Amino acid sequence: MRALIVPATSGSTCLRRVRNAPASARRAIFFVPRSMLEVRGSPKRNIEYGMGMHPPKAGAIRGILNLFLAILFSSLGSTASAQPVPKLSSISPQWIQRGTSTEVIVSGENLSDGSEFVFGGDEHLSAVVGALSKPTVRLEATRGNLFAEDTTNQGKRVSAKLAVSSEATLGAHEMRVMTPTGVSNPLTIRVTDTPEISELGGKHSLTNAQEIVMPVGIFGKVGEGAQTDFFKFKARQGEHLIFDVQASRVGSALDSSLAILDSSGKELVRNEDFNGADSWIDFRVPADGDYFVAIRDFQYRGGDAYNYHLTAGAVPYLESIFPFGGTRGKQVKLTLAGRNLDGLEKLSVSVDAKAPLGPQEIRAHTDKGFSNPRSFHVSTFPDFLEIEPNDSTTNANEVILPVNVNGRISAEKDMDVFKFKGEKGQRLVFEVYARRFDSRLDPLLRLTDAKGNILQQNDDAAGADARIDATFPETGEYFLSIRDLLERGGERFGYRISVGPPPKPDFSAKLVADTLRVSRGGRAVVRVEVGRTGFSGAIEISCDDLPRGISCSSLVIPPDFPTGLLEISAEADADLGTIPLRFSAAAVLDGKNAVRTLQPISGARPMRLDKQGRAQKGNERPVSSAYLTVLESAPFSVDWVTLSASVEQNRPATVVATVQRRSDFEGEIKLSVDGFSAANEPITKSVEVQPVTLKTNATRAEFKLVAKLDGEIGARPIYVKAESSANGGIVEQYTRLMDFTISQFPFVLSTSLPRLGVTALLPGQARSAAAEAQFSVKVERRGLFTDDVMLSIEGLPEGIVASSTNLLRGLSEAEFKFTATDKAKPTTNTVVIVGVANVNGREFRQPASGIQLIVSAPAVSETAAIK
Repeated sequence: MRALIVPATSGSTCLRRVRNAPASARRAIFFVPRSMLEVRGSPKRNIEYGMGMHPPKAGAIRGILNLFLAILFSSLGSTASAQPVPKLSSISPQWIQRGTSTEVIVSGENLSDGSEFVFGGDEHLSAVVGALSKPTVRLEATRGNLFAEDTTNQGKRVSAKLAVSSEATLGAHEMRVMTPTGVSNPLTIRVTDTPEISELGGKHSLTNAQEIVMPVGIFGKVGEGAQTDFFKFKARQGEHLIFDVQASRVGSALDSSLAILDSSGKELVRNEDFNGADSWIDFRVPADGDYFVAIRDFQYRGGDAYNYHLTAGAVPYLESIFPFGGTRGKQVKLTLAGRNLDGLEKLSVSVDAKAPLGPQEIRAHTDKGFSNPRSFHVSTFPDFLEIEPNDSTTNANEVILPVNVNGRISAEKDMDVFKFKGEKGQRLVFEVYARRFDSRLDPLLRLTDAKGNILQQNDDAAGADARIDATFPETGEYFLSIRDLLERGGERFGYRISVGPPPKPDFSAKLVADTLRVSRGGRAVVRVEVGRTGFSGAIEISCDDLPRGISCSSLVIPPDFPTGLLEISAEADADLGTIPLRFSAAAVLDGKNAVRTLQPISGARPMRLDKQGRAQKGNERPVSSAYLTVLESAPFSVDWVTLSASVEQNRPATVVATVQRRSDFEGEIKLSVDGFSAANEPITKSVEVQPVTLKTNATRAEFKLVAKLDGEIGARPIYVKAESSANGGIVEQYTRLMDFTISQFPFVLSTSLPRLGVTALLPGQARSAAAEAQFSVKVERRGLFTDDVMLSIEGLPEGIVASSTNLLRGLSEAEFKFTATDKAKPTTNTVVIVGVANVNGREFRQPASGIQLIVSAPAVSETAAIK
């Protein structure tokens, strides 16, 4: 049994405290004055706190405490500081019909205390958490008193009744599970308008095929290698049936192969790749009767990651629309192409004056239902529809800027040309929308002047779509042409070219996290990334409407910097529970204040470098909301001893952090230094530093930070993350942010050759060309340093003579020569040229990369060999 002790106060917080408690704890809720919770010898951390509005009398409280104290402390003590992170891996089924309720199974980790589902603020989806029915477990013991307990679930699955209102938007919606220890990553629920069923399993032949009634959406899985799922349906002659697989497009590992068979099992049609790796079949029924649809993996693979959704029936299917967009406040006449559109070939669409700018999804709706979505672009520029013929500069369509040009490359080797006037110094951006709108066009865009000189051309900017940003050298006529890179053409080769001035100065910001957790008395550190367009100024980040006991550090991201770090802190008595977070970014654009909302990013992970030194990110995607969970105090905390640190390139610095342990915690703690550079790369790009593991009872951690010779100069915040296993979960704690500065080394040396070879002289031999090797040493003087660099040689083997010189002021290169004498012995040595300079009374010493010097034995003459 678990109980919730509720300090007796008034206020709206009380209900939230009780509501956020685990369902098991709500079974026994006691409202207690805070003074009564000062139980001698019983640490406060072992008590779950809530708030209530009508406390019972103190005498009754004492009786309650005496009765439940042992149960309370034993049941709550093991969970007070546990921090298991809820994680979702799958939901079944994933497709839900609008206006229905469906039982779903959600799989993941640490879900046993799941108390509610959240849908990113979408009020049209809701869920009630249920309990999984457990399989019957039996155990028979010869002497009795032995009992079996099923532990197969162990917080890995929860069930829920998921309701989707009739007003929910068709398409993808975010879903998360909220537990007392935090909010999970989001999964995607896809709302449809067709009836939805799940594959029953085991239907892998014609004789036991699962019978379906169309239209229908089927959620299934190819669970094993070489598995084929069969579905049986009745159809009438002349019916136009669509079979559309969604798998690869929504992250499944399935590379689908889809087939339609007649009643005897004869294959009538098969498709593998229509929408990327996803299959699609347009089937005209030849005769009344029974038919089968079969789906498998093209490479005969299978497993838990091989999910699919198959839409089947005489449903509308929208292959394309033309044009791809319209102008705010105007009407646009769309031409529709597809299947089962009931003659809907033309559609007049009014674009509201307040319609959101940019792309959005639209669907055709007939008596058969809603079609699949297609992208539609809304702009403020006027629209122009190309007029054929316009395949050369002599018959080019003349357009007035700004404009959205809509057209098709209608035949092989076709090219569309447009003429316009440009002013000297005028800057224009030409943006093609084609592949992004499911066009088959691979556009090649070319800008020429009146004489036919090519000013710019492009074929890949946004994926396969082209983009040109040009400033005109003179006032006059210019020509813009577009064609397919492979010289193909047809009805599906449409395009939309936006031509106008560059975007107004603007900025955006991302919160590179979506589920933050902080312990009472602790901190969390989160990264913010910003993007700027035509603007390079500072951007200020703030967090809005933080609850009591939670604070967020101020952050100003300097001009031209792409990233910054925020520090979120919780006081020792901060309210427990989970809240949505809202961050804002503010800047001055054209003399006016501008505010943007930060976009949370899910799937982010600490950035690291691969073997090639490239920054690696997680599987990141934008989500609708970010959440902060406040947990009970952790069994340890971490903070800096060092207040700030600075170091020169190629030099070490030592920084110290200290850990405060709770008296009953002796576990190992791993500590690592992290941070980011101005180039939005991890600090390991500029600094070498190793993690430190503190054994039992150790509390002090020293880190040696070595700034690389090419490390980025300037100041940046760094922090230490400490993590350890405690009470069944991973506990993470963070230090404050600390300034770490790298200053520039005054010079860098380099040599022209990595390897040299010389041959020793014979005794008495005066000289030989083989005994000599030349190379050069270069210096790069940095910053304000312009003085002499004195050179010396280390590692020179016996019998080798070296010419020596220095890199005096004004010289950037010095020639060196190694000469072997008759005293030289065969050997291989690493020789290093070392530079020394004095800057403001300090000596700086810098070696160049080592040179491998190979000394060979002297050559023996042919006459000497005969003797």
